[in-house]
Amino acid sequence: MSSPLIVSLGTSPWGKYEAPGVAAPFDTLEKVSPLLDVFYSRGHRHIDTARIYGYGTAEELLAAAEEKHPSLVVSTKIFPTRTTPLDPRYEPYNLNEHDLKLGLERSLTALKSEKVETYFLYDPDRNVPLEETLVTLDKLYKEGRFARWGLIRHPAWLVARIQELCSANGWVKPTVYQGIYNPFVRGVETEVIPCIRHYGMSFEAAQPLGSGILGGRYRKGFPDSEHPKGGRFDPSHFIGLHLRHRYWHEPIFDALEMIEQAAAKHGLTARECAIRWAHFHSAIKPELGDRLILGAADAQQLSEVLDFVEAGPLPEDVVKAVDNSWQEAKIVN
Repeated sequence: MSSPLIVSLGTSPWGKYEAPGVAAPFDTLEKVSPLLDVFYSRGHRHIDTARIYGYGTAEELLAAAEEKHPSLVVSTKIFPTRTTPLDPRYEPYNLNEHDLKLGLERSLTALKSEKVETYFLYDPDRNVPLEETLVTLDKLYKEGRFARWGLIRHPAWLVARIQELCSANGWVKPTVYQGIYNPFVRGVETEVIPCIRHYGMSFEAAQPLGSGILGGRYRKGFPDSEHPKGGRFDPSHFIGLHLRHRYWHEPIFDALEMIEQAAAKHGLTARECAIRWAHFHSAIKPELGDRLILGAADAQQLSEVLDFVEAGPLPEDVVKAVDNSWQEAKIVN
């Protein structure tokens, strides 16, 4: 019997962003509760968050939700904002001993918890000796502040370096890697996934719908005026510009059409195909502890996406179309 795929609920749009032009669709407990109701009722408990989400308020919302939804399994992240500036309103951190401890303490305080399941380093910090970061994580792990730790946006050579340093010094090793992974972004297959498999690490796939580009709304020539203010691909603010840089390109829309044409022959949508491809046809291996991080605009959409996770493998010609679409999309990704 195959292992079930672990699904995590992503919370990147949660919290009070208070930034000009940025939508805050999930900034209160009343707004996030319907999502958690659906997620919880389907037997899922894993939540993916970060200290930078909502400037820390996403973690606070999760704490508020615990009364109605107990036993959530939370992973959070620290981003080295001193080294890679994002927005002046984000708390400044390096990955040195002081800031690692401070960032984790703030996360645990916001979550009203003594520990998290997974603590991720969101980005490398080349201004801090790697050994200092690793020995600090080892101390925090031994203090029981997290059950495991992981890496995001680290190249394969650095993953290997970290693993070898931890092994040589007896420090706790990272056991999970999180990365963007969908039909249009598959770069991790080349070096990162072979590397983490060598070291026995699991993989968590983020943005399986390409931040919504595979959601069925967007087409080539979609007018800027029709983007909701502060929406994912709204070019008037920094988040929209960031996501457009990754997805808003003609080869991506050509790739999308390839999937949609194959899907339509079977009465499917590109959105359903992307989720089923991730579960059954990609490099994701549930038996190795891999996870899929899902997001949704509302509770109904989340319920539909969870249905897709359980729907089974895709027809062979659709899988071929998805693979062919990557040949088009990888021009920009």
